[in-house]
Amino acid sequence: MLKLRHEPYEILNNLPRTRFETELRDYVKKYFIREYRELGDSQTFEVCQLVIRNAAASGFRGQKEVFYYLSISCMLGCAFAKDPQLPWVYGLVKNLEVAPLTRIENLWTTVLAYSRDVAGEDNEILVAALQRARTAGLESLPDQSGSGLLTLLQRIYPEKYAYQGEANLNQVMKHAAKVAQTFHLDTGKGIALLTLLMFFLGSEVYQDPLYPWIKTTLSDSTYSKSEQKVQVLYGKAMQYVDIALQGRTEAGGPDE
Repeated sequence: MLKLRHEPYEILNNLPRTRFETELRDYVKKYFIREYRELGDSQTFEVCQLVIRNAAASGFRGQKEVFYYLSISCMLGCAFAKDPQLPWVYGLVKNLEVAPLTRIENLWTTVLAYSRDVAGEDNEILVAALQRARTAGLESLPDQSGSGLLTLLQRIYPEKYAYQGEANLNQVMKHAAKVAQTFHLDTGKGIALLTLLMFFLGSEVYQDPLYPWIKTTLSDSTYSKSEQKVQVLYGKAMQYVDIALQGRTEAGGPDE
């Protein structure tokens, strides 16, 4: 989640359909520079194709609407519309009494306000949270879910913790526990690490094409013990944090 620059949307509705997916990819390349650099061309294209499908499933089929949906996906994760951390999103997305373009514009306005609250005007809140996550260390992850893990989340990212609320974060912990079982990572630290990743990047990080390194690591069967997989995943997460901190001012999208 990063601060966004202004980009007029009016011209986007008129793009020829045959160029649409390429325009989406180029949009990411221009305005979400760090994400594009990490993903590369083909993976970015995969993200854009998923965004088109997700947007259509929520009733957003106009090109302008999909560009908004893409920007929000890059900020909140590709599965933002069903993330238990963000229950307010569902109501805005599924309000069928409102025209699709108005719905997505209302959502965009709310997401920008959310971004200011939990990331800061110039990402200063997010940067501080990433730095705390970077210095916490693997040993800080509790050996079981519950109050200890909630305390860790609150310490690392108090602004987002306050916005999400304990009840929603309890749902995220339960979700992380189920996902951990699927990938044979159901140790205390494994569940805690998955919860932390979901807290920062979205509840579907384990299958989000924005973060292919997570899915690749979780699916890797060469690790004989869960503890090994936890260590490798944690190491990659810290590499991701380092890259994010280096390129913290590189972001994209329209402002208000």
